[in-house]
Amino acid sequence: MPDRDTQARFRFGHDPTTPLPRFAPRKRCLRWFKGEEWTSTSPRARPFAGWARGRLYDAQAGAEQLRKALASYLNQGNKWIAPAFYGLLAELEVVSRGPDSALTLIDHGLAIAGETDEHFSDPYLHRLRGDILLKRSPDDPAPAEEAYRVAIGVAKQQGARSYELFGSLSLARLYQAISRPADAHAILAPALEGFTPTPEMPEIAEAQALLVAIEAGPHVRHE
Repeated sequence: MPDRDTQARFRFGHDPTTPLPRFAPRKRCLRWFKGEEWTSTSPRARPFAGWARGRLYDAQAGAEQLRKALASYLNQGNKWIAPAFYGLLAELEVVSRGPDSALTLIDHGLAIAGETDEHFSDPYLHRLRGDILLKRSPDDPAPAEEAYRVAIGVAKQQGARSYELFGSLSLARLYQAISRPADAHAILAPALEGFTPTPEMPEIAEAQALLVAIEAGPHVRHE
């Protein structure tokens, strides 16, 4: 069983007989899919292949492929990692079908997580909800703020520091955009502690750059 931060990096458990490395990070898998033909027949590989197709080439076609693969996966009685697959589908459908459809998918994912007690993707789903809410109503950031706070809170409860950082980065960006730099600093600085930049997690460098920009501003009190 992977540790909590491994789960929080959104790694996919995968059949060892297929080319995809076990618990490979999403961004690495995306690069892998772009460079090589996906030939795996694993039920858990098919939804991810649809997501990668949608992210790389055609959001609508990828969403349709993922939707069919997810339906087949569920029809076989599988529910493990299904909440995460609903999130991946929501990422594509916010483009192909709009934010309301994507938000419904997130609700489905969280509902299955509640049924199976599989909650390691909850921070991802709540953060994605925040992103979609902000995209839908950029002039009303309060619902997105609440979603990001839920994502951060769940990540802290799980001890998933990577997901805590991702949620904190999203919330800090929101605060910075609405002229609340002190709040942005307060949420981002502690979440970033202990992280060293790595190519596998570009969010670390992004968070560091944002923190420098915040601290360079006139409205952050320096101790």
